[in-house]
Amino acid sequence: MNTPNTDKLHEAKIVDKSQLDEEHIKSIESLSDEEVQHTINVAKKLENVPPATGVAF
Repeated sequence: MNTPNTDKLHEAKIVDKSQLDEEHIKSIESLSDEEVQHTINVAKKLENVPPATGVAF
């Protein structure tokens, strides 16, 4: 059985499923397995980086 992308990203502590609306869920579920894995890998690499604040983009 395939795990939904929203569950994978929730388990990886990248998204909070309870905060997602239907449009977010559709977008996340449209991602390929490779895209989800890349997202998880990037999040793991950045987990110890403090958030930037007051930075103009």
